[in-house]
Amino acid sequence: MAVPAYLRDEPRTPPSALSRALYEQHTGVDGILFNSRLTSGDSLAIFDRAIGRLAVKNIGELEHHSELPRVLRDHGISIQL
Repeated sequence: MAVPAYLRDEPRTPPSALSRALYEQHTGVDGILFNSRLTSGDSLAIFDRAIGRLAVKNIGELEHHSELPRVLRDHGISIQL
């Protein structure tokens, strides 16, 4: 997905500072749920301290994923088979 220049080049100092403060001062917090400027939808940032507690379950073929058509359409992506 191409990221618009105004998002790619914009300084991220305030969000980075907030994330670092949460990480350092709230050790019981393992991540942040936030609204993405890029997609206008929910995004999840998971701190590295939580990675060991994550596991992949119920994976399958991408073409059978029920959300694939919507995601492709929303992002203007076409696939040529």
